[in-house]
Amino acid sequence: EKKTFSPQRYEIPQMQSLYHNLPIIGGEGQLPGVEYAAQDVSYSCEKTEAKLSLDLKKMYPETASIETWRRTFTFDRKAKVVTLEDNFRLKEAREIGFALITPVRPTFTNDTMTVTIDKDTKVTAVFDPALQPEVELFDTEHDANLNRSWGEHVYRTVLKLPEAADCGSFRLVFAKQ
Repeated sequence: EKKTFSPQRYEIPQMQSLYHNLPIIGGEGQLPGVEYAAQDVSYSCEKTEAKLSLDLKKMYPETASIETWRRTFTFDRKAKVVTLEDNFRLKEAREIGFALITPVRPTFTNDTMTVTIDKDTKVTAVFDPALQPEVELFDTEHDANLNRSWGEHVYRTVLKLPEAADCGSFRLVFAKQ
């Protein structure tokens, strides 16, 4: 816990953006510091939907080669689903992954990731079936705050594009079952 509030805090995996629900571009995540915040943020809230859109380009180092990266969240109030959509263009092809952090190990069937919280609560995320999921476990025993919030383990799923890309779009549709 001493490291959590020290200059060494980014040595702790869960303090790095690679362990947040963000894109991983050529193995790189968001840089630390307020100067690496999202830009051009817009929000709208209507009776049928709420939408948040932001530009992620300035969040990453130059070596990520981002020309544009727009992330949009849309909450469809009637269908009760949240859609996350990324549209990107890079200066050169990079390996792309989309990290998702969950408190329990997800299961996969075709194009759907399911997180079962308890017998009454499941959350699904439908994704492009070409994406390849990789799941890793990390323990929270060395961080009391994280352990209290998330439990003994946290799972990091990275949905990877099958090959390096210089442009494209990606969509996840989340729903509570």
